[in-house]
Amino acid sequence: MADEPVKGDLRILSARVELVETLREDFGLFLRDLGVNDKQLAFWQLILSEATVNAIQHGCKSDPCLKVEVKWMRHGREVLLEVKDPGPGPAEDVIRSPELPEDPYQSHGRGVFLIESFADRVEHWKSAHGYCLRITKTHAEIDLEDEIDTVLEQALNELSVCYESLAAFYRLGDGLVRAESVSHFISQAIDDLKKPSATPA
Repeated sequence: MADEPVKGDLRILSARVELVETLREDFGLFLRDLGVNDKQLAFWQLILSEATVNAIQHGCKSDPCLKVEVKWMRHGREVLLEVKDPGPGPAEDVIRSPELPEDPYQSHGRGVFLIESFADRVEHWKSAHGYCLRITKTHAEIDLEDEIDTVLEQALNELSVCYESLAAFYRLGDGLVRAESVSHFISQAIDDLKKPSATPA
């Protein structure tokens, strides 16, 4: 639903691999707070590491003067992770048909395959500004009760403001009809507006 609150964070970091560990830990805390189970949380942390290290090493050529943007968010039961870098992104054939390297335990060449295998949806963008990777996965274990309560509270607050505004307009209209003169109406209206919580008699 479009009105569901979105929870998340945005980090912009220098292209330095040593910064990924803190990012990974913070992302893990975010997922744990949502109620994502330990196995899925570990997969997500691996995916974040793969995507961010790829962005640093390939998108930025490990140049610490360049920046990588990492954003994570929750929308309903969906978790989204987005990584942007100024590079051209992987080759089209790698995106279309990701495969494990011959040695699946080697440290390079497995990122796109792991991401595609784990995620429900993977989106790629290439532009003059660089490359963007968005990874989405739904987690049934995320509890929406708190989120529903937040939506209801926001709706009630908005309704309360609307009713207070309608009551104020009613009082102004009634005051205009009953006023002895325009100056008397303006004086009464100013007094009324100074007391927004007042209710009509």
